[in-house]
Amino acid sequence: MNRYNTSRVIIALFTFYWSFIPCDGLTNKVKSEISAKVALEAALNNNLFYSNAPKVELHINDTLYNSGKHFDTGIISRWLTHNKYFKDGDTQTLENFQNSQYFGKIQIGTPPKEFVVIFDTGSSSLWIPSVECRNAGCNPHSKFDPARSSTFSKLGDDPIETFIQYGTGSCIIRYGKETIRVGHLTVNDQPFGMAIEESIEPFADLPFDGLVGLGFPDNSKIISFSSIVDNIKHQGILNRNIFSVYIPRDKNSPGSISFGGADPKFIDSEDKITWHKVLTTDYWEIEIVDIKIGRKSVGNCKPNGCKAVIDTGSSVSTVPSNFMNILASEIPMQSSCNNYYNSPSITFLMRDINDQLIEMKMEPQDYVIDEGIKQVESIGEFLSSLQEHICSVGFITLDIPPPRGPLFVLGNNFIRKYYSIFDRDNLYIGFARAKHSSSGPLFLSLSSSPAINSHSYHINNFIMVLALILVIIYT
Repeated sequence: MNRYNTSRVIIALFTFYWSFIPCDGLTNKVKSEISAKVALEAALNNNLFYSNAPKVELHINDTLYNSGKHFDTGIISRWLTHNKYFKDGDTQTLENFQNSQYFGKIQIGTPPKEFVVIFDTGSSSLWIPSVECRNAGCNPHSKFDPARSSTFSKLGDDPIETFIQYGTGSCIIRYGKETIRVGHLTVNDQPFGMAIEESIEPFADLPFDGLVGLGFPDNSKIISFSSIVDNIKHQGILNRNIFSVYIPRDKNSPGSISFGGADPKFIDSEDKITWHKVLTTDYWEIEIVDIKIGRKSVGNCKPNGCKAVIDTGSSVSTVPSNFMNILASEIPMQSSCNNYYNSPSITFLMRDINDQLIEMKMEPQDYVIDEGIKQVESIGEFLSSLQEHICSVGFITLDIPPPRGPLFVLGNNFIRKYYSIFDRDNLYIGFARAKHSSSGPLFLSLSSSPAINSHSYHINNFIMVLALILVIIYT
């Protein structure tokens, strides 16, 4: 064998040998990673389902707040969102939106006093009005009197107070510690805020007393305390520190927030729970790899991906303006409900813990909202419209500035489609298709009263009576 052939044989042998070494190492590494992911998924699903988990029923609008008054709950999302995602000095106007908010009840103090609250995964504060608050902003609400509770304690020798400026309105909060009861859970020595002053707007018109934050403490603030979720963890109250949220399609049916497990009755039995890693401890924030309208990628999230916050405190979802511009070119923002039947799906592609791309698809029935009968100003318009319903898209524009943004805020219209499980121990969010009754209208009608003003309401009534008279005369 000559030198040339010998060299070829040696090179071939070395190539053959070394080709197995890295591949074998790579194979073992891949096997190890796959095993770890399978083990993690198994651990996350272990003892997850808990039908008897402590839970709080969630009700729409003023079902719990029995004042006989209809509230524009669009303002709730506006001032909550502004406070959560904007730093001091950042300003942005959120357009009004006829939408809905879900509330539940908690008890504070000993003996316990009941309050109607929003359970908000986008913030960590817990606060309710104080009996010391005597201005118009507090007057419609239940108030807490620390002097009447045997379990109240101060935070330090001197009162700790903070001034909060919202997009519309402001309040002054004084802090203390108390026993908080959420469903059948009792959390002791929970730091909480008592509003000693609230501006008339928006607080006088808000159909709830306070807020229970289920998010992460904001360490950038001067005053920041452990959230109730963290204290549940620290006090070892639950075997697993998770909570799960169900939002119904039927506004007359209650939603639910379960603590310590996921309630299987709210999950589509044909779907599998997928788990997604939380990116930061600022929000319940996960990665969006891509977004499709219909079958077409919009390209907003390439090449580095987008960020999305899963937010129970937002009744609709907010999106950056560049995405909204694309969406508006494909789907009418407000129009006759008849124009939405063939609207395309909106799909969020999210990477799960197995590195699989999961399609979280929202069909028109998931994101279109029936706002009610079209406002009319004349008999001719009434007869031509035939009481036509107007629909809107449940997405609004919100450009959250860096470093917090840009962000997609996926609110209750997303959670309504996907039962959401928040794992505080391991920092994952699980999704599965929610189980809903098949009955009911195609598009959601979330308002507890017609989306028309008083003037148009009387015009509509007058026109309907007049039309009825004309029918009687000419038949």
